[in-house]
Parts: sequence; C-alpha cells; structure tokens
Amino acid sequence: PLAPSPFSVSPESGIVEPSCAASLTFSFMSNTVKERACQRFQITTLGGTPLVVTCRAFCRPLEVRFSASSINFGEVPCGKPCSRTLQLHNDSDRPAPYQFVNMDPSRGVFWFDRNIGVVPPSSFMVITAFFGPLTPINYCKQVYCVVKGSLAPLSLHLLGSAHTEKARPARLEQFHVDLFRNMQLRGVREHV
Repeated sequence: PLAPSPFSVSPESGIVEPSCAASLTFSFMSNTVKERACQRFQITTLGGTPLVVTCRAFCRPLEVRFSASSINFGEVPCGKPCSRTLQLHNDSDRPAPYQFVNMDPSRGVFWFDRNIGVVPPSSFMVITAFFGPLTPINYCKQVYCVVKGSLAPLSLHLLGSAHTEKARPARLEQFHVDLFRNMQLRGVREHV
C-alpha cells in the first residue's frame, strides 16, 4: 500500500459556470519533522485543457528551548523541599506538546509541577522544579524533555547539595559535573 499523502485539496470536484471563478484550497499536514514533499494535482475540464498544480512543502521542526540548561538548588537542609522556576519557550507558530520522560510523576528527590503539557505558539510556560532531599549527600540528575515536533529532546541538569547539623558535603556545581564528564570522555575513569 502507498503511504498517505500529506497533501489534500478541497473541494475535490465541482462545476465552474462560464465566466466565473472557483477557489481550490491545497493543504499540507505532516507530523514528520524535516519532511520534504512534492505532489502534482491535475485539474481537468470539459474543454479538455488540463491544468497542473505543483505543491511543495517542508515540515519545519518546532523551535523550543529552556531558559537555562541547569538548575542548581544550592545547599538545602535535609527534609526541607525547595523550588526553582524554569521557562520552556516555544518560538514556533504551532503548539508544542511536551513531556519529561525520565521523571517520576510522583514526588521523588527531584520533581516538577508540570511533567506534561502544551506550550502555546510564540509563548512560554513556567515550570516549577522541586528538590526534597532526605540524606546529606550531593544530588545530580539529567532529565530529558521530549517535545512533539522538535528535532531532539531537551536536556536539563538538576543539582543540589543536602546537609544536616552533623554532615555537610562540599557543594556540587555544574562545572564539577562537566569536569567529570570531560575526564570520562578523555579516558580518565577515576580522579586520583
């Protein structure tokens, strides 16, 4: 079977009276990002002279971005949740449905108030991230946000350091994570 065409024309048939005009609407609908399509439509008349209309289209990816690539909650007392806000921007002319794929929808150490939603066209949505540590250690999680119609998932680093009266680990910063990842990429497996 042939794949369905992303093009359609309306109306598909009709009668045009002499010395009158008729409008045809050609539509392109695709959910395949970066798809290029070309289709010819032949319009036939009783007079016998065919008219060929060629339609070309390209499905642009949605342009979405976070206001920050990392959220650092800083030093937080154990058992006391704290929050930070983040903006998910949609710079496209279409709505952007999104979902965080590796975040538990229930409350964990890190969680969001909106794990799933739709960002309106040419707008943004404020998402609140929460950090609720229970043990005095450093926490780091890289989460991914899948946006339907974008080229790739968006990545976000969540960092936080938890402490108690008796234990306070060194504060974890994004450059520590970046340094560790660069060492692993160069083949250095442990810091000596």
